[in-house]
Parts: sequence; structure tokens; C-alpha cells
Amino acid sequence: MFKIRKKNQIIFFENEQYGFKMIFTTRIGGYSKSPYRSLNLGFHTQDNKEIILNNKNKLYKTLNYNPTDIVYGEQIHSNQIELLENTKKYERCLDGTQAIKGVDGLIAKSNNLILGGHFADCLPVFIFDRDTGYFALLHAGWQGTYYKILKKAINIFCNKLESRPKNIIIYFGPAISVENYEVKQNLIKKFDYNFNFSIPYLKKAGNKYFLDLKETNRLIAENVGIEKYNINIFRLCTYQRKKLFFSYRRDNKKTGRMAAFILSNRQIG
Repeated sequence: MFKIRKKNQIIFFENEQYGFKMIFTTRIGGYSKSPYRSLNLGFHTQDNKEIILNNKNKLYKTLNYNPTDIVYGEQIHSNQIELLENTKKYERCLDGTQAIKGVDGLIAKSNNLILGGHFADCLPVFIFDRDTGYFALLHAGWQGTYYKILKKAINIFCNKLESRPKNIIIYFGPAISVENYEVKQNLIKKFDYNFNFSIPYLKKAGNKYFLDLKETNRLIAENVGIEKYNINIFRLCTYQRKKLFFSYRRDNKKTGRMAAFILSNRQIG
């Protein structure tokens, strides 16, 4: 599972399994001022862009990443996924700052690519196949979850990349917890209509409803054949842990972004 690390004042979580390395940053260790204090990595925030770039460069140096190896998706709250088979096609995006337009998921196999994403309550989904060597990073808020981005990714692995479900491993990173993710009742009804299983949610006094993103995605994965023991959930809540994480909900939209990364150190035969 994920272990906490501290290097160059940056605190992050790291997990290495089967030759794949997964990273999730915290808000600690950067240069940004309140309300983006301090390791804000999101260019689409209102933070100073030069400071954000300095944050990114410090992080890349700390993790020993070459920015020209990193590719991000634009993250438009969709279920669109890009399979990165021809890296030359994405050269304009390979500088650690640009993004592939119109996608919320990335899949790759190359040891020369690092898949990245930005988060502040939405669910980061790390996927890898311990047999074929393919790996993926998904951005799953309520919209990506509703549009079944995880199911779509698993189908790509199995139908196009010759994966077998028993070899697919999934990790859910830090995200907003069910206790803090209040939604409207009609959204719960919309989810119930869209899925063939009972949607996990809480109902509290005052007719308030709370959606469970992690549990919903776990059920999505199980329903397309992923073994229960291959689905791993990191329970930390971005909303609750204010000293560690930015939270779009808690901070009333004016906040920074953490980053998630996945890469492969495997030998490709």
C-alpha cells in the first residue's frame, strides 16, 4: 500500500507493486501562498503561474522525473481515455505542463512515459496489468464515475490489450469520503438508474444525501470481473485532512491541486 515519504520538504505518498510506481502528492512543500499554500500543481487555478511552475519543477526534481517524460490529460469530467501507443503524436504535451485535450484517462506501456493527473477531491484511479505491463491513470469525479470511466478502461485492457481480469490490479488514491460528499437526491436516483447494483450512499437528517465515490467504483470494477482482492482503497479523505490535502468542496472551489503519477520500471520484453 501507499507509504508516506518526505524529501526536500515535500511530503507525498508512494506505492510500488510489480514494478509499477504510484505517487500521490500532498499540499506540503511548495512555494504558493494562501489559499493555495503550498505545493499547488494546478495551472487552471488562480494561483501565480510562475509559482506553480516552480512548484512543479521542485516536485519533478524531488521525484527524479524528467518533465519531457510526463503526460497529463486535460480532465474535463468525461469518460474519454487516450491509449498512448505512438509517443511522437504527443510530443507537444511532453513537457510536464501541457495536457492531451478532452481526456480523463491515460493508458500506456512505455517505460519512457509517466502518466500524471491533478486532483482536489475527485478519485485518482491507478491501474496496471502485472502480466502485459500496461498501466493507466484515471480521473473519476461523480461525472467520470457516472459515465463509467473505470469500466471503459478495464474494457480497453481486456478487449484491446489482451489483459485477463485476474491480472489487473487497481488502487484508489485519496479522495473525498462519503461522509463529506453531499449531493442532491436526484443525483442518487440518476446513479441508481444508471447501474445494475445498489448505489452506496448515506442519508442523513434533513434529507441530505452523500455519495460514496470509492465504493461505487469498487463495485464497477467487481461487476466487470476484477477480483475483490485486486482492488485496493486508500481511505484518506481529502476533505477531512486539511493540513495534508487541498479540497475543492471544503475550500469553496478556491484551492490548489495535488498530483498523481504512475510509471513502469519493468523490463519490457
